[in-house]
Amino acid sequence: MKQLLLSLYFFVFIALIGLGWGIDAMYQHYSSQKIPTFPQSEHMITTLQKQLDQTVQPVSSIYLSNLWQLEATDQFILPEPLKTQLNKGEVVTLNSAEGITLHKKLNTKPYILSLGPLPISTEENLEWVQYLLTALFYSALALILLLWFRPLVLAVLHLSKALKNIASGKLDTRLKKKSLYLGELYQEFNQMAQQLEILSEDNQLLSQAVSHDIRTPLSRILFAIEKLKRNESSELRSVAQSIEKGVEQIELLSKELLEYARIGKTRQIKKENIDLIVLTEQVIAGFEHSGKSIILDHQLKGSEFVLDPELIQKVLNNLVSNAVRYSQRQIKINISEQHNILEMIIEDDGQGFDLSNKTFAEYCQPFIQHQKSEKHFGLGLAIVDRLINQMNGAFSLNEQKSLSGASFKVQIPVES
Repeated sequence: MKQLLLSLYFFVFIALIGLGWGIDAMYQHYSSQKIPTFPQSEHMITTLQKQLDQTVQPVSSIYLSNLWQLEATDQFILPEPLKTQLNKGEVVTLNSAEGITLHKKLNTKPYILSLGPLPISTEENLEWVQYLLTALFYSALALILLLWFRPLVLAVLHLSKALKNIASGKLDTRLKKKSLYLGELYQEFNQMAQQLEILSEDNQLLSQAVSHDIRTPLSRILFAIEKLKRNESSELRSVAQSIEKGVEQIELLSKELLEYARIGKTRQIKKENIDLIVLTEQVIAGFEHSGKSIILDHQLKGSEFVLDPELIQKVLNNLVSNAVRYSQRQIKINISEQHNILEMIIEDDGQGFDLSNKTFAEYCQPFIQHQKSEKHFGLGLAIVDRLINQMNGAFSLNEQKSLSGASFKVQIPVES
């Protein structure tokens, strides 16, 4: 980054100096060519010079108008090139703020004859040149800066594309092109991507370990418990039931941990055209023996959307399961869509959330329980939140609820 800033400062400094010098040289060259000539005035001063050379009157007694002056040669200061020009008998033209002055040396007397200053109006003639050169200066500066920024912009776009690939689960993405300005950042990105890939592989290994190294022994324990439960001793049967209950909790925890670990940015989104109402009814059908009334309502013109069916089904299943767990009798599901944003509201008539000590975002963290429960570990909302984030959606509490309990709002961008 330090190299980037230094190169920018150096580039702009050189550009300003170079352009300023070039534009100034162009202006000076053009303005010097715009100095007007006075052929009639040169003829007049030459004629008068000849007359003064032939007169025998003292110079001090000669009357001249305001535009004519006589000045002693030794008091007339000029650069050597112009003095040489005067000595050759040529007319020397000088330009000043007051105007143009013509000078010619007398041949027979030590005097310089001057005519002027003659007013000229070159400012108006040069005004459009000034505007043109100013526009040229800024245009050239903009072009030079564009040439400097172009590789930087291309490098940033390349980095942005790589970040999107990482976000979509392509953890093997690497930046192979060399960047003049972002080389160090490219290297850090590649290191980050490699670390993410290693963490993802470790996560998969952990999932496999939980699946095999923990659940397999649990299955053996359950098998042994079944034998103990057939024992005639009531004490042994009671111990077996207690052990079985603990094993079931461990098995449920491992199942939820596996589910939470599998969900993440590493999974590719697989969208397809689905009938959302049919899918929701299928989810509801899975809870028909829960003893709770689940009402589905929707305000949809069409029920088909382009979504990932696996993810949306998991979201609905987790939220309905949560509502069934904490509701008293009634659960409502409302689905609507506006401006390509799908909105699903799932609410129940349970106790709701206590937000006096925790925010809703905290409830969406792993192992934060909504209510004290022996059978659940506070992973349900964390799973839902991660699923919705994977679909670029939003998960929040719905403030305008019709029932007394919790009311969840899910918003997901869709293609209908």
